[in-house]
Amino acid sequence: ELERLVQQAEDGVRPNLQPDWGNYREVEQQCRKFKVLLKDLGFNSFDRNALLYYFLDKSPDWKSYNTTGQRALAESLRATQLQQFRARNFAGCLVAADYEAMKRMGLAVNGEQDWSTTLQQVQEKEAYFGAIQSIERQLAAALRNANVGEMERQLYPLLAMGQSQGSVLMQNHLGNFGLEQSLGVAVLPGEGVAVTAQQLAQAFSALKVTEFSCAHPAFEQGRPVKNVAIMLFATGPDSPLAKGGALEFQFDGGKVSRLSLQSPMLRDFRQNVLEHPEFGDCHIDGGWLQRL
Repeated sequence: ELERLVQQAEDGVRPNLQPDWGNYREVEQQCRKFKVLLKDLGFNSFDRNALLYYFLDKSPDWKSYNTTGQRALAESLRATQLQQFRARNFAGCLVAADYEAMKRMGLAVNGEQDWSTTLQQVQEKEAYFGAIQSIERQLAAALRNANVGEMERQLYPLLAMGQSQGSVLMQNHLGNFGLEQSLGVAVLPGEGVAVTAQQLAQAFSALKVTEFSCAHPAFEQGRPVKNVAIMLFATGPDSPLAKGGALEFQFDGGKVSRLSLQSPMLRDFRQNVLEHPEFGDCHIDGGWLQRL
């Protein structure tokens, strides 16, 4: 019956109910015509907005505009991309009252508050990834340095512990491969020991690391561990540590407070890399896990 009424409308106001769904402007224009016609036909606000919702539901721009915060976080959508989604809000057809009516009917739409919350959460996540990646870049650059003296100088400002900084808590969960000797300590207890930038440089120089991956947040039981990240490293054939392992680092305020040599199986790291190889700008290929 509605289709018959649409067809009876005059040419200038008759909406095309099968527009090019990939053309945002065309869909917005036809939505506007449809809305005006529904008003003229006497549909109330709820009926009108229910029909507009199901009309727009064929549009990919409509689906993008109504992206949930949960999806945005789970799929690591970027704030810039979400702003583009938000800009296509069909303002040529819908106003805030229309979205409110749809929400009151239980239809899945985003209001302004939904968008503000989602963008805030994504921006906080991006800032957190940015902090991880900043530490990762500085730490990897220092530990790659073939000159032990240069490595020490690069490490010193990164390390947070001690009265004058320049030291860090060092832990080893990869077994006995001579780390104690390179650190100059008799034994490395489970909770670790505080080591200086000089000791750390000597230890990593002896490890002969050939390559680092970028860093992902550490996860435990599906949740990120606050201010803890992990990157993988590979060692050369002349290293006392076969193949390599995972380097976990804890940080705060741009400083590293703890370093831990770990198995790549630590926490949920392996599973997270396989299921979500990409976090922020960091992509860790599954081949890394096979190598180690």
